[in-house]
Amino acid sequence: MKSAVMFAKAVDCQLNGNPEEAKVLYKKLLRYHPDNSEVLGNLAVLVKKDGHVQLAEQMLRRAVNANPQNFSALTTLANIKIADQKFAEAKKFNDMALALQPNDPDAIVNDGVLLIHDNKLDEAEFNFWQVMQREPKHITARMNFANVRRLKKDNLDNSIAMLKQVAEHDPGNIMVNLMICAANQDAQRYVEALGYAEK
Repeated sequence: MKSAVMFAKAVDCQLNGNPEEAKVLYKKLLRYHPDNSEVLGNLAVLVKKDGHVQLAEQMLRRAVNANPQNFSALTTLANIKIADQKFAEAKKFNDMALALQPNDPDAIVNDGVLLIHDNKLDEAEFNFWQVMQREPKHITARMNFANVRRLKKDNLDNSIAMLKQVAEHDPGNIMVNLMICAANQDAQRYVEALGYAEK
């Protein structure tokens, strides 16, 4: 099978619920093209989903070294670094991604998260609002928008309602439950906060 066909098949498997087959194909491709940025990046996403974050990070760094324009690898690296609370490194990768695609909603949301860390809440709120205007169902933007409003002490009831909507849509989202807990604590609703802390 030619490399282009194998890559297309791997992507199809990855997008259509067959990640194990996609991994097998990507690994075969890497035997012949060890520095293929797209293959490394796509395989890293699958490896990360399996919980192997360090291996995924190594592969993503190789992908970016091979092609500094690999937007997906840059944003995934930024996400990993945000999760590790290594914000300077996250900003470096996310800024590179924004330089390539300044209107990408996920990169804008990442930028907003980094602005929260820098306590630039108005700028962060604008980022999330901007994404929500284009994609009203963007869960991460909605969750972070409500959280910024909570941090700014802007209408806690509205923030809690927004966070609850996100939780209804994505009940397994631990982060949103923690945000609801914190918002209820801010509103001095400790019993309700405790209910979300236990989820």
